[in-house]
Amino acid sequence: MSLEKYLFVVGLTFDIVGAFYLAQSFITKDLDELIYEGTSGYGHPPNVRYIKSVLLQKAEAQIGFFLLLFGFSLQSSDYLLTYVVSPIIIPFTWIMVISVVLVLSLLVICRFIRELLFARYARKMSFKVIYKRNNDIEPDDNWILFVAKILLPQLKRQPNEDDESYVKRILSELKA
Repeated sequence: MSLEKYLFVVGLTFDIVGAFYLAQSFITKDLDELIYEGTSGYGHPPNVRYIKSVLLQKAEAQIGFFLLLFGFSLQSSDYLLTYVVSPIIIPFTWIMVISVVLVLSLLVICRFIRELLFARYARKMSFKVIYKRNNDIEPDDNWILFVAKILLPQLKRQPNEDDESYVKRILSELKA
């Protein structure tokens, strides 16, 4: 297989993985989460599980968009290289092995980036959610603990940490 055709196949691979990431948030949605999201009332208190779902969808959509963009760019380079570079032949077995490794690597990397993006978005949103519930009145500790459990799993409770000190640490982390 020539280099041009290989780039075309790699471009298609990026397109497929990108499309998967764009559709994943809808395809893999848990039915219990859908039911909960659909019965949240009028948004008071804010539906934290729905916010988490939307933040994950946002991260997945961004990843999918860039994968599709990169994949289409590689496919375009196939057409350009056809007229510029002499054909380079690559064995079919190498292409299959490289393609499988590429897909698995992309999935792992995208999962990692998704978690980083979610943590960033959730951190920004948590402060608003915590204070929005009571119209900027000092929120109670139970609400802060609930929001942290859903949106801030990276802020784990330290050993021997009581609720009050954990809440103070959460708030100080969010204000920083």
